[in-house]
Amino acid sequence: MGRKQLTSDDVLELGRQSLLAGYTRPALSSAGAPWEGVEVEVFDFSQPTCLRPVSFSKLFISTLRAGRARLWTEHERNLREIAPGNTGIHPAGMPFGGSNPEPSAWITVYLKQSLVKQVGEEFLDPARIEIVHTVVPQDAQFEWLSLALEHEIKGQYRSGRLFGESLATALAAHVLSRYTTKRLTIPEYRGGMSRYLLQRTIDYIRNHLGTDLRLSELAENVGMSHWHFCRSFRQSTGMSPHQYVLRQRIEEAKRKLVRRDADLSEIAAELGFNNHSHFTSTFKKIAGCTPRQFRSRS
Repeated sequence: MGRKQLTSDDVLELGRQSLLAGYTRPALSSAGAPWEGVEVEVFDFSQPTCLRPVSFSKLFISTLRAGRARLWTEHERNLREIAPGNTGIHPAGMPFGGSNPEPSAWITVYLKQSLVKQVGEEFLDPARIEIVHTVVPQDAQFEWLSLALEHEIKGQYRSGRLFGESLATALAAHVLSRYTTKRLTIPEYRGGMSRYLLQRTIDYIRNHLGTDLRLSELAENVGMSHWHFCRSFRQSTGMSPHQYVLRQRIEEAKRKLVRRDADLSEIAAELGFNNHSHFTSTFKKIAGCTPRQFRSRS
């Protein structure tokens, strides 16, 4: 990554291109997604473009996948060269702009301030939290999380709300632990959940297997924050909440499959699967056989 001082000619060029660029629709978007707290967009620019100087009410994170770009921020007053793999962290309210001098591809993630604040309360001293505007050469954790969110969009959110919201919570925690003015550490929750709270969570999940569970409702059921709940639940069960819910659905499906008159499509719908295909693939992944094979062996 390199920088050069922003000149008056650069400012004029940014303004000229901004007038020409207009608004470009994303190639892929999470608009209409069931998730709380996170939005995702994938852009594939087929020609040079320029982003008008803007600021967002959300934490904005972007990774350049292909091409070259230049970033301008009001705070730095210079142009920063962006290469493929670079990730920009843009705090809410921070004005910035940029240009792509050639065709380029981006993935962008927006985290709502309510989610960032909620996760930030997990830190030992949340009053010190101030996210910095920065560009990093590579962030493998963000790359993995954003790819997982993109995969969910392409799959029509087949893993459900709980999975996407867990990814968003993990991303917010990652940003807060690495990209703040003072390095902060998320406290460890040793020992997992109490036996009473764990059983309360398990009972709630079993009573709502057919619904598209939200991370917020599971956490609120036991009086925990999202991040605290995810960490404690994994420590207690060895699984993420999403993984546990899927396994409970498959166990319930096995009980229903023993009944010879139970229709597979009806079972899939009752247990919250998108369709018969989703039910079959998930069942095989967890049980090692298809629902029909399981029924024939029972």
